[in-house]
Amino acid sequence: MKNIYKKIGERIRYYRRRKGISQLELANAIDTTQSYIYLVEKGKVRLTLENLLKISEVLGVPVSYLAPEFANEKISIDEIPKDFTIEDILEWFKSLPKNKRKEILSQFIQFV
Repeated sequence: MKNIYKKIGERIRYYRRRKGISQLELANAIDTTQSYIYLVEKGKVRLTLENLLKISEVLGVPVSYLAPEFANEKISIDEIPKDFTIEDILEWFKSLPKNKRKEILSQFIQFV
């Protein structure tokens, strides 16, 4: 389970940096401390669902991008931020669990 928190933390750091905000700015936006955000990004603390939702909102990405391990629903094209690049989509794809990647590739192959 510890590994999941580390992966989520890495994704939070990735999207925070992509948005161009500091740990302190993110902390202030969700009413916590910079040290908490640092620990979250390192996977050293258990992130609460409430804070995960707040972080998702501030970063402008669906929760399923930050924690795809817990996503059971399909992601709509409308959920992808309009300024996402191919590199962003590939980074998100690589962050998915192996079984989810296989499922998406299978659907893509059928589509093409």
